[in-house]
Amino acid sequence: KKGVFAEAFLGWSRWDLVHKEADVQVADVANAPLMGLGAGVLIPFGKHVVISPIFRYTYYPSVTWEGLNTLKNPNTDPFFREETFFRQMSFEIHVQFER
Repeated sequence: KKGVFAEAFLGWSRWDLVHKEADVQVADVANAPLMGLGAGVLIPFGKHVVISPIFRYTYYPSVTWEGLNTLKNPNTDPFFREETFFRQMSFEIHVQFER
């Protein structure tokens, strides 16, 4: 039961954004594909529990926000983008109970 593992994954994500200022409130939704890699260790803890620390790297290549036009400033219009990408690194601990 003790071991090391690696994983690759593809998926789809949904992002909800709410931006609030004194005179402006913008709510927007974006959907985007994702892909990533992960690695972890399986550590038996007692007879019925396995603890798995996992490191994951996730890349969201293209997130398009369509409702951000109200945030445009005339001085920054050439630099304003409604499409962006995200990179996420996470450390997780999974606990698995077995019979």
